[in-house]
Amino acid sequence: MGLVRSKWNERYDGTDYRPQVDAHLAVFAKKLEAGNALDIACGLGQNTLFLRNLGWRVDAIDISDKAIETLSDERNISALRTDIADFPWPKEGYELIVNINFLDRSIFPNIIDALRPGGFLFFKTFTYKSAMNPKYVLRKNELVEAFDELEIEYYRLIEEGKRALLIARKTPA
Repeated sequence: MGLVRSKWNERYDGTDYRPQVDAHLAVFAKKLEAGNALDIACGLGQNTLFLRNLGWRVDAIDISDKAIETLSDERNISALRTDIADFPWPKEGYELIVNINFLDRSIFPNIIDALRPGGFLFFKTFTYKSAMNPKYVLRKNELVEAFDELEIEYYRLIEEGKRALLIARKTPA
């Protein structure tokens, strides 16, 4: 964990650059009624800030101290520096969970449990067709299979199949 944190701290240290908001999330989130959201591996917080500006209360988590520092004084944002394995997942705590460019298969059940009935999962990450480390990429159809107990609203391979985008909804009560 220390090496991973150091890597990301080094990457974010001294930068004023904030990446663009994810274009797919920007379109999707504007259609939703604001509530509680979770941004997993939020990085420098561009998506967290975007959601907050739409009226969401956002829990932003990342392993990097430097990333979380950029969000620590923002209103309606609870920024937590933690390893995902140590995150205290609230049962049915979120109307929206966002996971972009991060993959930890061990948290898939936690994500489902943390969604409120009627809540949405927005998941976008690298596939086996990308040049990334195979440990951190999706296998063919993995997202659809992993979240098959949710209602799959949208699934698409993008960027010549190098990324997958899944939007799924927990069945309303």
